[in-house]
Amino acid sequence: MAVNTKIITAVLLASAVILGCVTVSDSSDADTGFTVTDSTGKDFLYSAPSEHIIVTGYAVTLTLIDAGMAGKIYAVDQYGADAFKDRGIELPSRVWTTTYGDTSALKSNIVHAAEEGFDKLTDTIILTTYKTDFVGSDGNGGLRSELMDAEVGFKLVPFYGSIVDYNAIVSCVDDIERISGSTAGLTEHMVSVYDSVTAAVSSEDKKDAIFIRYSSSSGWGIGVSGSIAVALIEAAGGRNIGSSAGTNTVYNQAKIVELLSNHPDALILLDSPYFDTYGGTFENFVSDVMGGEQGSHGLVKVQKTWNNYDPGAADGLLAIAHVMHPGAVDGTLEAYYVDGNGDSDNALLYIGICAAALAVIVGIVLFIRSRN
Repeated sequence: MAVNTKIITAVLLASAVILGCVTVSDSSDADTGFTVTDSTGKDFLYSAPSEHIIVTGYAVTLTLIDAGMAGKIYAVDQYGADAFKDRGIELPSRVWTTTYGDTSALKSNIVHAAEEGFDKLTDTIILTTYKTDFVGSDGNGGLRSELMDAEVGFKLVPFYGSIVDYNAIVSCVDDIERISGSTAGLTEHMVSVYDSVTAAVSSEDKKDAIFIRYSSSSGWGIGVSGSIAVALIEAAGGRNIGSSAGTNTVYNQAKIVELLSNHPDALILLDSPYFDTYGGTFENFVSDVMGGEQGSHGLVKVQKTWNNYDPGAADGLLAIAHVMHPGAVDGTLEAYYVDGNGDSDNALLYIGICAAALAVIVGIVLFIRSRN
């Protein structure tokens, strides 16, 4: 039987079209997928953004809110709830109260969520640093391993732990946007601020600075390394004088006094919990730590959103850079001086008022004498 070449040609063309369609479809599907690498270096492959997100910690919750994705938050812990309160928006229906050192209740809540529609394969659980036992030292132990155990079955559990570099903060925010499907572009502003600040301060002399935190149990601590605030100091054109104290946070008030004495014009950055949790003031710090003598040390409160892995870190970088290099970086924040640059502004004001009053009195006396 003769072979109909027209039919064969048509079949081949049709096959090519079908194969082409399949190839295009596969390519399109691949384009929608992405990989997230968390702060421990663990990769998570996504075929699409998650529809529901369980999130722990203040910073990541705030990032989701600022990214316009609050509606995707399935549940938060008590720290995430604070982010909702700070933004003045309604809390999600599920706020899970957990305590330090106890992950069993949180795990139970997460497992129960899977029974109520939270998808183990496509929805995301974001764990953060506020509880040290979420993961092991390698970032793969603790609660995450329990949740990702084959019998439990959760697949997407990124962890954001000790982030100590500005660019790593940007990467974290970018991850959160992609996980949630946000198109807010929060990282664009963060990168723009970093580029403009670092360029502006590149030719400036480095300004001495120190980051100091307070704990009711440990007292006054020096931010040596391993904190975002120190990373902001360095990116803003500063020199962290606390780097010589040791590693991690060094709780040593005598060492703080020694460092400040050796660097008489160092800028002092105080962590927000000193003010917001413990009711501290600049005046109290000068009195309790500096013996009542501030000298030429400017004081700055490090806002909670600055010393955190959220978009507000960009605001902190800009503000700190302006305080240290006001001629190079525009901004509105000014360092606080209890006594005004080593001399009391109030005292000078009072002297001026007294002098003016004295002049008036003298004038009156002279006027009265001139009439007699």
